[in-house]
Order: sequence, then C-alpha cells, then structure tokens
Amino acid sequence: MKHKKNIAILLSMVLMLSIASAGQTGQKGSSKPTSTAPKTMITGFGFVTAGVEAGCLMLQDSRTKTLYNLLFATRNKPALGTTIRFTGKKHDGPTACMQGEAVDVKTWTKINLRSPGPTAK
Repeated sequence: MKHKKNIAILLSMVLMLSIASAGQTGQKGSSKPTSTAPKTMITGFGFVTAGVEAGCLMLQDSRTKTLYNLLFATRNKPALGTTIRFTGKKHDGPTACMQGEAVDVKTWTKINLRSPGPTAK
C-alpha cells in the first residue's frame, strides 16, 4: 500500500512539473517579437536636397525637422529642389549615404508651392 502511495505522489509531481514547464514555454514563445510584424509607414513633406555622398537624396521634413535619406526602387525620382510629399517604410540595413533616417519610398507626389506673400502688419 505504501508503495502505491509513493507512486501516486511521484506521478502527481511529474504531472505538475510538466504542466508548469508547458506554461513557461508558452510564455517565452509569446513574448518574442515576430519578424512578420508590420512596419510603420513614414510620411514626410519638404524639399529634396543632395546628401553628402554622391547620388544621395535627402529631405528634412517641414513639420518634424527629421532628416530622411530617400531611397527609390525605380528610376522615377524627384529632381533636386523639388518639394514632395512621400510615404514609405523604414529601410532595413545600412546605406551608402550614412546620414538621416533611411526610408524605402513607396509613393511620392510633387507639390507646387507658391512663395508666401507679404505679411500684413
């Protein structure tokens, strides 16, 4: 009888340990960030300027003053001095430009700005 009682206690302990270890595994797995998480869209507005390195296109956002390194997948790029509004995602990896926040531009639109008129006093 004592032998059966010890086996029952041992089985109970094994069952509790396996449940506890399964719960910890689930917690660890759920706290890891997934690589398929969506990237946040970045939007900006301002004048396209040349970067320090040849061929780099930069834009300082008119509102946030953030400097962006604009990366275009196509040959359709804005000319230097053009005012644009762009939308894109943060670029993964290094760039040759080595300045600003690198953005893979998805869409951009040329904005025609008028020079401000005289201010009333």
